[in-house]
Amino acid sequence: MTTAAPLIALEAIKKSYNVGKPSEAEVLHGLDLRIDAGEFLALMGPSGSGKSTLLNILGLLEPLTSGSYSLQGTPVQGLDDGALTLLRRQTLGFVFQFHHLLPAFSALENVTLPALMGEGRVSSVQRERARSLLAAVGLEKAMDKRPGELSGGMQQRVGLARALSNDAPVVLMDEAYSAISWKTVFLMACLIPLGWAMDTSGAAAWIAGHTIEELPSGLPVW
Repeated sequence: MTTAAPLIALEAIKKSYNVGKPSEAEVLHGLDLRIDAGEFLALMGPSGSGKSTLLNILGLLEPLTSGSYSLQGTPVQGLDDGALTLLRRQTLGFVFQFHHLLPAFSALENVTLPALMGEGRVSSVQRERARSLLAAVGLEKAMDKRPGELSGGMQQRVGLARALSNDAPVVLMDEAYSAISWKTVFLMACLIPLGWAMDTSGAAAWIAGHTIEELPSGLPVW
């Protein structure tokens, strides 16, 4: 029987800053990691432990120093900026600790932004999906509001909806629950009604946080 290839495969990953200088510091020390479709993983550690660095590497936002990284079967080493951007757009959804919403765009326009950036237009199907996502996180009455008119928790829910808008097989979340009860909003209102329940979906989710108490019981912790 053939074993399915992982969505993410890291081998002997190292990351150093200020390489070759007296202040050189190694942050990641030879990590191995495999994430398969349908997994929901949590990365825990105190500030400064390298969580965001690893998320940035997984998200193709920062190069690794040594080791190998394959994303959905594609080795990322050696890819140019254009290829990395395309792979990121097709494969990854991001939920940031700080929402990074465009202030001049409405909530609906922010959710459709990945489609606009990828294709230069937003189809009626994509717009309807964005409406469904916003409704799923309780923002059906705030779709036309701009970020400045929304609370911090509401902005973070827009970010959740945006991360799911392009059907990405991998969703990366950096303290995505800091301004909301993410147990109820993300798992109950967003993932499950939209077919993202981890026992039925081909997607994988990866969450970073400081303490295990912040997360619901039952999540694999790495």
